[in-house]
Amino acid sequence: MSTFSLLCDLHNHTALSPCAENDMTPNNIVNMAMLCELDAIAITDHNSAGNALAVIKAAEAIGAPLIVVPGMEAESSEEVHTVCLFPDMDKLTAFNEWISAGMPKIKNKPGIFGEQYIMDENDEIVGEHKPLLL
Repeated sequence: MSTFSLLCDLHNHTALSPCAENDMTPNNIVNMAMLCELDAIAITDHNSAGNALAVIKAAEAIGAPLIVVPGMEAESSEEVHTVCLFPDMDKLTAFNEWISAGMPKIKNKPGIFGEQYIMDENDEIVGEHKPLLL
């Protein structure tokens, strides 16, 4: 009987998550995964899908033999955190729309919670998510 195994990290935040550092850029995440010889990672920012596609594109751009799973860490009002993984960006995008509709409209305070940067696959900041993602 043969066995098959993958080395995975299925809980990664980008600079979009308030709890993450700003150097958690798409390319830094992909390159660190490669240095750690991971086979797969998931991008699971808090209550947002805003940087998942950028990480997927960053991996593709360098030809990384890395599976990037689109995901989200959904957090309830009771502070229950659930890592949600999706087969593709379309499913994640639909879930993101549902989550966004139910989020309270509280403005982020970067000095307290940190910035919430939206980035492209070249690690350029293309926006900032203004409502708090917690």
